[in-house]
Amino acid sequence: MPRNFAAPKKIMKTEIAINVADEFEANYIGWSPVNSRIRLLESGGASNPVSVRLKNQDTNRGGQVIFYETAPGNARDELHLDLPAAGSPVEFFGGGKFNRPSKVDRDAVVEVTDDGENVLSVTPLMVRVRKNANLLTTDVLYELKLQISLRYC
Repeated sequence: MPRNFAAPKKIMKTEIAINVADEFEANYIGWSPVNSRIRLLESGGASNPVSVRLKNQDTNRGGQVIFYETAPGNARDELHLDLPAAGSPVEFFGGGKFNRPSKVDRDAVVEVTDDGENVLSVTPLMVRVRKNANLLTTDVLYELKLQISLRYC
């Protein structure tokens, strides 16, 4: 008796470059929008542009990112873009959401999904802002000291 097998699903992947800058500054943002790019790494056989949605992976914890098509422009919690199947980058801008900074390094995660809600990539980053040292909790101070010691030792 012949077996029926489903055709293998074609995989799509995206790549995001946040804060298009040198290696040290990559994936660290503040309140101001920074130039960013997204491109399709693997098209999954698509020949037409692929619609994607950029959003925060978890809106209840970690730093939060807002998205802009242009800067200056209107800030959005989600951004819909059409990516060329050939892999050409599409520019957008990302910035930290006011009053939603990161508590630890790379706790803000940008998730890219297709129209079917399939995750195409996740990009961890940090919404880094100046903080009033007099108002920091003991846990936050400990984490900051730990990050500094790991980075410079």
